[in-house]
Amino acid sequence: MTRDVHSILPHRAGTARGGIGRNHEAYSPARGARRRRRSLCFQPGRAEPQLPANKAPTAGLRTISVSGDAEVNVAPDEAFATFGVDTRDAQLLVAKRQNDERVARVLSLVGSLGIDAKDVRTDYISVEPLYQDYDRTNVVGYAAHTTITVTLRDMRKIERLLLGALEAGVNRVDAVNFATTELKKHRDEARALAIKAAQDKARALAAKLGQRIGQPFVVAESAVPPAWAGQQLAQVAITEPGEPDLGVGSIVPGHVTVRAKILVTFQLLR
Repeated sequence: MTRDVHSILPHRAGTARGGIGRNHEAYSPARGARRRRRSLCFQPGRAEPQLPANKAPTAGLRTISVSGDAEVNVAPDEAFATFGVDTRDAQLLVAKRQNDERVARVLSLVGSLGIDAKDVRTDYISVEPLYQDYDRTNVVGYAAHTTITVTLRDMRKIERLLLGALEAGVNRVDAVNFATTELKKHRDEARALAIKAAQDKARALAAKLGQRIGQPFVVAESAVPPAWAGQQLAQVAITEPGEPDLGVGSIVPGHVTVRAKILVTFQLLR
């Protein structure tokens, strides 16, 4: 038996039940079929599905948020030295040849120190005209520039590399940076110390309030790049070229500082 659709459709205001009012359509087989098809989606007495509320894990809870900082100082086991070779001459080919000769002497020095060829690269090469005036109409000479970067893995050779490069014809020591090849190991150590520091801080703050901490709800890390602390070697090499005893070792690499910063939110308990 077919149910009349009027028995399950909600009644509109101002319409008498079972009658034909201003907002009520008269029943017809065609319209009733359409109504019956639509009524299949309607289930009386059954609530519509509700999406679960997206609540934060700390909603309704008392929490305390702290940060923990830690640093680990390690001796560098790798250095990156960048040298500049600049030559000038009235003749283009002469300027370029002089530059090539100086670069060849630097590369020969690097080889004599036992540095692998893969640890040496030429980063920048340029040849440009030199003008007498700002109008750039009268060329008076040419300048050739070459930048060489050397990766050094034996810290005992750093001074011989720097002074030997200056003697070979290097005009500039643009930078000397120290690093550690075990950065991941030391960063993990710094993270562990930072987490402990955050936990200790949270306990101390909670105790002052007569409370205690529970489980951690949120843990996040703030990125902190490693830093090197030591001499400004580029300045030392240029302003104090001299001829010191290479066996003394007047250049001290210093240390690499690996830092970590952790942010933690704990539950606060009575």
